[in-house]
Amino acid sequence: MRLGLLSNCQAGLSRASPTALKQPLEDAPEVVHVTTRSSADVPEALACLARQGVTLLAVDGGDGTLQRVLTEVLSGSIFEPLPAIAPLLGGRTNMSAADIGSTASPVTGLVALRHALRTNTLEQHVVRRPVLRVDSGPGTSPQYGMFFGAGVIQRALAFKHQLYPKRRLQGLFGAGLFLGGAILRVASGSPTGIFAPDEIGLAFNHKAMTKETPTERLETKSFQLVMATTLKRLFLRLCPFWGNESAPLRFTAIKANATRSPVAVWKVLRGLPPPPFALDSGYCSHNVERLTLQMDCGYTIDGELFEPQPGRTLHLATDHRLRFIRA
Repeated sequence: MRLGLLSNCQAGLSRASPTALKQPLEDAPEVVHVTTRSSADVPEALACLARQGVTLLAVDGGDGTLQRVLTEVLSGSIFEPLPAIAPLLGGRTNMSAADIGSTASPVTGLVALRHALRTNTLEQHVVRRPVLRVDSGPGTSPQYGMFFGAGVIQRALAFKHQLYPKRRLQGLFGAGLFLGGAILRVASGSPTGIFAPDEIGLAFNHKAMTKETPTERLETKSFQLVMATTLKRLFLRLCPFWGNESAPLRFTAIKANATRSPVAVWKVLRGLPPPPFALDSGYCSHNVERLTLQMDCGYTIDGELFEPQPGRTLHLATDHRLRFIRA
């Protein structure tokens, strides 16, 4: 395998990476290294890596950088075959990398990957995971990532970006604090401002059902929280999913009229079914094959913000399972 490294020079806390990586890269002439300064640079950077035969792609950046890379790799034909992807902890938030099991900084990760290749032990670090695909309708390209949040989550994240400078309250702790706080506010009853509910049409399919979900089957309700993921855990080991179906896409929704209870909130945050009195009172979590949403509100994929748009229909599915490498 040939190792390539994509470094996002603007990825939050990884701005010092180019300097820190200088000596390790000089010691590794076989590694193909490209840098980007904006998302617009990513397609050409990946094309450069593909032309040089890269089959193991290390990504030095955060969740947003990884989301952009996954989108370009999976929505086009840049790589044939698809490369194995090794996320390195180079961004402000690295939720996907942490869930996969990566714990290394870009410098340490690069050394570890080279060692695994030299000793033929790379297979010991392989983690296969489905990747979330989000289609937003005709004339748009699909987006790929690992976590989707609608409405309240998108607004809370946008508010966090406005409230704090880029180097304050960042990382998994800061992101986990905000996500956990948002869920607590939602579940305890805060229906105003950024926590106001959204009217969302929702429908989902299991394996035995038809491939497409007709829009007339959408059940429109007032929701305060809708999120979906292919990850096992979120920030701070939060796991607000308790569906037990055998399907790759996990989603949780909380209706605006959900029963408010500290016990229910605690169970939801830990991935346990709400108590019996709350099960039929606005809390919903399932593992599904496909999820369809019709909504006006904005959404986020791995921290990347997508603005509101009236009458938009989103189709979520998992049509790729990639080989990720723990570094």
